[in-house]
Amino acid sequence: MQPDKPFRILHFGLLKTLSSGIKAQLDAEESAAGHLSDDIEWRICFFSHDAVDRAYMKRPAVRFPLFKHHPLGKYLRLRLGAYQWLRENAGYYDAILLRHPLGDPLLPHYLKDLNNVFTVHHTNELGEIDPNESWAKYIQYRIEQRAGKAVLGRTNGIVALTGEILEAEQKRAQPDPPAGYISPNGIDLNNIMMPQDRREGPIKLVSLCSKPYPWQGLDLITAALKGSDKQNIEIHLIGDISPQTFGSDPRLHYHGMVPHAQLAAKLGQFDLGLGSFALERKSMKEACTLKTREYLAAGLPVYAHHRDSGLPVDFPYFINAPFDVERAIDLAKTFRAIPRETIREMAAPYIDKHALLQRLAEWLKKQSRPDQVR
Repeated sequence: MQPDKPFRILHFGLLKTLSSGIKAQLDAEESAAGHLSDDIEWRICFFSHDAVDRAYMKRPAVRFPLFKHHPLGKYLRLRLGAYQWLRENAGYYDAILLRHPLGDPLLPHYLKDLNNVFTVHHTNELGEIDPNESWAKYIQYRIEQRAGKAVLGRTNGIVALTGEILEAEQKRAQPDPPAGYISPNGIDLNNIMMPQDRREGPIKLVSLCSKPYPWQGLDLITAALKGSDKQNIEIHLIGDISPQTFGSDPRLHYHGMVPHAQLAAKLGQFDLGLGSFALERKSMKEACTLKTREYLAAGLPVYAHHRDSGLPVDFPYFINAPFDVERAIDLAKTFRAIPRETIREMAAPYIDKHALLQRLAEWLKKQSRPDQVR
């Protein structure tokens, strides 16, 4: 008697380009997929215009001679190629986890013939688009209103990064919203070393931020520093950030971009990781950022001003409060007595991608309609 075949899940998406952060997420997911239980088979496939340097990456194969070098031509070629591949290969899978593309007018048409589709949402889509910014944004907003609702009406379930996002998407899917699941970000702890503990001297805070996006609130942090006479504190900025943006206060240290392979070791000198302090600027109160997981994996406590959907409300090493220099110093002094290993071990059940992916896969399997499982 042959054993039952595994339940096959495809995580599918398309983006104009895959940022380093998205690649890091997918790399961790690919690693975790290799450790799922034997009854689950998980595959990732993401289309983009990027050069292919990962097994899960694909470029559109279709030719679209009209507007060949125009942004519209590239937009259509990516979608037509990705959705054509999805239609041709969907029959192999028992469930499809689709990263919801923002304002995509073609997706509802291609979903008509697919079964057991679940959408995954990393942001509040309608809140992400400001229709007053430009005509293009207005059109995109209107498309997302209609196309997004049509897509949500055909899903078997909604997977969201936070409870806040899930609530917003289920509200859009009224009057009959599908089941929902909160799947927070995770990282591959096996590939992240514990840095040598080099906490000494002045209190050192660090912010990981690829760019100074408004919702990060770096302006609030640097303004608070400039308004303080405290000299026993340093704030280190890692990312594409320069003194031209926030000034040259001697307590501000600019590191530029740091390769991910070197990041963990660099974090060993810091006392506190700074998260986002202005999520209200994108109409959010809750988040699940990768940088918080990077901090915790390196044994750094986190100071931010938002709820983290992947951590318990009373998690002792995530402080949710507005930024204040004196409070940051007091927190850092308190946490210096805590071994880094203790922080990482306590955070592991909530940030380890292996455990998080297993739970999501089991939920997808449970929610799939048995009559449509191939």
